[in-house]
Amino acid sequence: MKRIFLTLSLLLCTIGATSLWAQIPQEEKEALLAIYKATDGANWEPQLRWDITQSPDKWSGITISNGHVVIVNLSGALLNGTLPEGVFPALPFLEGLVLDQNPNLKGAVPKDITSLSKLEALSLTYCSFTGALPSLNSFKQLRVLNLSMLNQTKDPNGFTATMPDFAEMPLLYYFDASYSGMKGNINEGIGKCTDLEYFDISGNLVEGTLPASLNNCTKLKDLSLQDNKLSGEIPNLSAITNITFDPMNGFYGRFFLNENQFTGRFPMWITALNDVKRISLSNNKLEGVLPDDLSTLLQLETFFADHNNISGELPKKLPPHLQRLALSHNKLTGTIPAEWSEAKELNDVSLEHNELSGKVQLKHALLSELETVRVSFNHFYFADFEGWDSFGKSKDTRFYFGLQKPYFATREVKVASGETAQLDATIPIEHPSSIKLNYKWYNTQTMEEVPNSPNSPILEIKNADKAVAHGYICLVVTDYFGDDPTGELSNNEKSLRSEEKEILAPMLASGKIILYVDGATNTEKVTENRKTPYVYPTKVEDLLHIAHAEEVESLWIFNGKGEKVMAQKVNGNPIFSLSHLPQGSYWVVLLTTAGETYTTSIVR
Repeated sequence: MKRIFLTLSLLLCTIGATSLWAQIPQEEKEALLAIYKATDGANWEPQLRWDITQSPDKWSGITISNGHVVIVNLSGALLNGTLPEGVFPALPFLEGLVLDQNPNLKGAVPKDITSLSKLEALSLTYCSFTGALPSLNSFKQLRVLNLSMLNQTKDPNGFTATMPDFAEMPLLYYFDASYSGMKGNINEGIGKCTDLEYFDISGNLVEGTLPASLNNCTKLKDLSLQDNKLSGEIPNLSAITNITFDPMNGFYGRFFLNENQFTGRFPMWITALNDVKRISLSNNKLEGVLPDDLSTLLQLETFFADHNNISGELPKKLPPHLQRLALSHNKLTGTIPAEWSEAKELNDVSLEHNELSGKVQLKHALLSELETVRVSFNHFYFADFEGWDSFGKSKDTRFYFGLQKPYFATREVKVASGETAQLDATIPIEHPSSIKLNYKWYNTQTMEEVPNSPNSPILEIKNADKAVAHGYICLVVTDYFGDDPTGELSNNEKSLRSEEKEILAPMLASGKIILYVDGATNTEKVTENRKTPYVYPTKVEDLLHIAHAEEVESLWIFNGKGEKVMAQKVNGNPIFSLSHLPQGSYWVVLLTTAGETYTTSIVR
């Protein structure tokens, strides 16, 4: 809402009356009255309602200059109805048209709006228009355009608009078409808009590549292209170094390209955007590595590059004012750098679903603002976070060590009948005595905990015969980081993870150990796993879906305390009911027919 008022301020500053003549041509007055009558003017907002017995210069929202109507500002006047055809050609001197915040203003925008050749500012946001907006290319003097929130759901039967030829509107300063049903491409002509400071097309159906000419828009302070269908490589935009937080004009200092289909290498030139406040490149298909040094981003507070295919190590140096960092769901390796302690304002870190490993030298005590750290589904061991127990146990912080990826690949143990089979799930690094480890062994054939199995990484099966020739896995839990996995969420955490009902206990999972007795096993062994399975819950139906279920042997679900609550053979079935489980968070383990183990978490 704040942005709407700021847009109006921009409009009124842009268009100023030079002299006021109360008398206007009769056709202009009749056009205004036609709008008044067609939109139930008698029931407008009382303070904005016109007294049509007076002259138009007394009517709220009407600005007259040199004997002509130059601004019609009916923002929030509670217009009800549709705009009549034929009124805009009768207002040839109109420079500003502001109709936003009128949710009962419906129907199509009249095609003859294109006759407003002098229009400099157009704002239609938060109305209920439908149909296609006539071509914007006729507005060659346009400086401010706000079409935001006219189609928030991308409804094909709702309001739509087509990206203009930006070369036809070189004076453009402010362009907000976010969530407007905008289609088409961003054409090279945008490079002609050298005065452009704000460009937001979030939440639309814009496709094609991002033109390199956007780099000519060096005055840009806010760029948001998120949630579209843009593709191809991101061009070098290192010249748009003025992206910055400008609260006076409602500019947020965003560089948002997230939720598109961009490919190619991560844009290393991004470190040139010295004053940018927020960067998001999440949910694309970017590859390559991250810059080793992000400290040149002096004003940056959020940096999101999660859900890509980025590899290499984590940046060693972070921006000095960084608060939120999201790099999850990539292919990052190495460990968490000790240098991150220099980012004193760091508050929320998401690194889950990567290939990270190794001893963490970062000292959380040096980061007084740090509240949340997520590192699940990597290759960490409990001992890698030795000294983090106080962070995990604090009621003001949340440490999601979670379930890690299996700490070894599938193994085979072969014995003869009557011999003792020794299954070894020893964690490959030593843990200090302060980190107590608890082991649970499961038979993947019976789906049950192995009877009388020891709390040990070694499981011995004496007098082995073909009846015990199954697959086995070992789960390891600890209370080192806290013994209250169902503890209450802090207020801040509730706002960030509102769907999370339960904190999941730290857990390690071994790979599958297949026992052969006299060369035979009851576990199916496939040499090649063609597809990678994954799960996704459907909340409405309380169902869990398994993609590529034909590759999965069994499904295991554990609660936050590491207790098994569900285990079933899959047998190609892709759908399982979760209705019997209490609401909360759970670990899911998939054992494939190829002997591989996949882990993830779900929230019911």
